[in-house]
Amino acid sequence: MLVGYELDEVFDDIILAVYVDTDDTGDNLVRDGIVIPGNAADRAWRIARVVKVGPNCIQVEPGKHIIFPNEFGVRASNIKITGGETIKQGVFLNEQRIFGTCDVA
Repeated sequence: MLVGYELDEVFDDIILAVYVDTDDTGDNLVRDGIVIPGNAADRAWRIARVVKVGPNCIQVEPGKHIIFPNEFGVRASNIKITGGETIKQGVFLNEQRIFGTCDVA
């Protein structure tokens, strides 16, 4: 955790998103109710909810769900957002790295 600090903005076309496709531990992926060990899912698609976006992001906004390959982005954990939530399991990635947006069915 960034002890004594809170993230107040991200730059350029950077997105901070929180994974929504994991189990309660954050270590395993969940697909159609099936738990997949995280270490066995290197090439899996990931789904995350956008929390913050940089000023140059043009296709996503906070609250949208995005889909992208597991190997994209830099993992982030225990980051407190100024005036908001604490990200337990998330990712920083460029908007160019996402493959699309998706809706909750």
